[in-house]
Amino acid sequence: MRRHWINILVLIILFVGMVGWLTAQKNRKLRNIENQTVEKLLEEFRAATTPFTTLAKLFYEQSNEALARTMQIASTGDAKTRHALREKILDRFYPMYRNGTLLGLMQMQVHDPEGRSFVRFRHSELFGDDLTSIRPSIRDMVRSHRFLEGCEAGRYSFGYRHIFPLFYDGKYTGSVEWVWRSIAVTGMMSRLFGGDYGIVIPTEELNETMSPETIRDFSEPFPLCPDFRIEKTHAQYDAIRFRKTLRALQIPATTICTALKQDSARILHVAQNGQYKFLVILPIRDIDTNRSDRLIAIKNDPYSATILSTYHRKLRYYSLLMLLLIGIIYLSYRKEMFVRTLLDSQKDLVVLTSGSKLYDTNRSFLEFFGVKNIKEFLRTYGCVCRQFLAKEGYYSSHHDDARWIEALSSHSGQEKRVIMRSPIDGKERIFLVSVRRFGKTGLHVVSFRDITELEREKRHLQLESVRDHLTQIYNKRAFEHYLREKIQDYRTFHRFEVSVVMFDLDDFKRINDTYGHTAGDRVLRRLTRIVRGQIRKSDFFARWGGDEFMIVMEGIEPAQAARIMDKIRLSVENADFDVPERITCSFGITAIGDNDTLIEIIERVDKLLYQAKEKGKNQIVWDTGGGGR
Repeated sequence: MRRHWINILVLIILFVGMVGWLTAQKNRKLRNIENQTVEKLLEEFRAATTPFTTLAKLFYEQSNEALARTMQIASTGDAKTRHALREKILDRFYPMYRNGTLLGLMQMQVHDPEGRSFVRFRHSELFGDDLTSIRPSIRDMVRSHRFLEGCEAGRYSFGYRHIFPLFYDGKYTGSVEWVWRSIAVTGMMSRLFGGDYGIVIPTEELNETMSPETIRDFSEPFPLCPDFRIEKTHAQYDAIRFRKTLRALQIPATTICTALKQDSARILHVAQNGQYKFLVILPIRDIDTNRSDRLIAIKNDPYSATILSTYHRKLRYYSLLMLLLIGIIYLSYRKEMFVRTLLDSQKDLVVLTSGSKLYDTNRSFLEFFGVKNIKEFLRTYGCVCRQFLAKEGYYSSHHDDARWIEALSSHSGQEKRVIMRSPIDGKERIFLVSVRRFGKTGLHVVSFRDITELEREKRHLQLESVRDHLTQIYNKRAFEHYLREKIQDYRTFHRFEVSVVMFDLDDFKRINDTYGHTAGDRVLRRLTRIVRGQIRKSDFFARWGGDEFMIVMEGIEPAQAARIMDKIRLSVENADFDVPERITCSFGITAIGDNDTLIEIIERVDKLLYQAKEKGKNQIVWDTGGGGR
């Protein structure tokens, strides 16, 4: 029974993978069509606005000189003069405005150099209000004096705007704009390219610039999403047809509303009467690029039906193919069960592999890596060889996944040890590796025996060889090895100063002779604790022999080291060593020089310590490789 469930599970996994691939292919093709549709819609929008741009430029060419001169006079005139000039502009250019309204023009407006409305042809009684506070385009015009176009909401209108700067004798005197109805633009798109179009505006954007009365006057709530509004149709045929077509699609209002609130283009595929249609929702950036309105297009979709038909046909084909794979899966399962008992009987980590492919593992291996099965291991870690940590004295794979077995088999002795980190506790474990060929199958049984504890005991013994038994700090052997490394580093890199300190207890022999060696040992241990508490963890502290100690301090020059040693000297002088007399220390300090050897440094710092003794003990004498201090 278990075997049959495994077969079914494998079949489901393979089938789901194949369906996922087919679905990805289908979705990729649909996305390509959607991307092409979005790009084409953008081109259609630009093409539809081109006639209005051409008209606006023509109006501008006809009115530029007169308006610029009039605004220059207005900039220096009094209120009466400005009123007269305003009436003059209305009288002269009203025929142009009236003719434009027949083509969808909503507003023509002139602004003074500071961004205030000088004259509106629609609502001509309203003027003098500062537009820079509500319209980014006017702020940009006042600042940059450049041509601007795009959608934007104003105080009394929303539409596609063309704003031109006015110059008289090279001086900026204001600007003039033409505002086209959004339904005029979408109507132009319908006539040029077919389909149904509409532009909706976020209610929040309108609330920032218009009064509630103005909003209600020029727009109405978008029926499928209350957070957006659409310009009133004014009985325009294209706009009325757009609303009817949108309702006929019967798309849930929540779906459309969610798509409208996103900042990226969305395409909804709709089946209606055996035909597919696109409903495209495209954000259109305003002149203020931080805002965007939404262009909605409803167009025929001749491609989705073909793609979906091909998808379902392939799905049926691969379903039959999956049924044929049941026999292969069954044979594979029998092969796995053949070696299962053998593998799980081992406490070592065991894998059955050809090098490039992992066929099986035992339970200990899976538990070590915290996975449930081989697939999870391969998905998470890949090849076993990639888990070998690169450390000196241990094998790490420098070959591809197919050759690591061969490379490991050619090594002997220490090189057959590897280090792997357990994902369970994050600790590194050391393994002894054994590789055995599995019959004539081309497979290998690789076992990993955990020898971490043995290696840890070995390292402990090695560590004991460089520790001073009495004080538990480094001994002379360790110090000499460390100082040689620092001398080599200094010669190679020259990155920082390295100070070397030698100190001992003053008259320590008398303490041993008077109070015994047990008391002397207590003094040495107490001294070690005092010094370790006042130096850095990175400083190398060692017992040189007897009552002599050495410290290597990287990144510290001798003068600074002397200040640190002086604090230690005072701490020692004032400390209680459980003997009835005061304990003091003398110090010698030097620095590693360019051409110093180990012997030269030891001899120099020893002489400096001797000078401290000569000066009366409880002293510090230091140099920088030259004269004493």
